[in-house]
Amino acid sequence: MALAKRMAEERYEHREAREHRIEGLKKLARERKLAALSAERPELIATANIGCQMHLATRAEVPIKHWIELLDR
Repeated sequence: MALAKRMAEERYEHREAREHRIEGLKKLARERKLAALSAERPELIATANIGCQMHLATRAEVPIKHWIELLDR
């Protein structure tokens, strides 16, 4: 039983480490993408992906809009 418990603990530790690496990669990707998109100092950034919109909006200095919102202007 101790072996099964230890194996479960190791799987949990590996999962935590993997999730930590993934979070780091997400942040790095977001920062790189925002730097590239902001290089020309846009008034706003448009996207077709709601997930991308939400992710970028957490750190963007300009509004991140879904492209369909721009049709309503």
